[in-house]
Amino acid sequence: MGDTIAVTVGIPMEDKEKLDKLAMATGRTKAFLISNAIQDGLENQPWQIEEIRKGIQEADAGKFATDEEREAFFARRISSGAEGASCRNGHGRSCLLWLE
Repeated sequence: MGDTIAVTVGIPMEDKEKLDKLAMATGRTKAFLISNAIQDGLENQPWQIEEIRKGIQEADAGKFATDEEREAFFARRISSGAEGASCRNGHGRSCLLWLE
């Protein structure tokens, strides 16, 4: 891991209690779990931001899925038993998908 530094952060009491339980259950230190969570975030955030940026560029270019492509996508997800297959968001509006 290389050189390290100490960092002080404030977290909600509820998260501290969850962290205590997780440390106890896994036999890991809280410092290890916090460091691991930070590393995961630093690895995943750039990838997620890049994918969002690509999606925005595609949307700006008018590259949207047709209604037929969208329905076929969700039909495949539903028939495979995949989670999150609903084509409605929490507001009752249809979702938009970008397909390559």
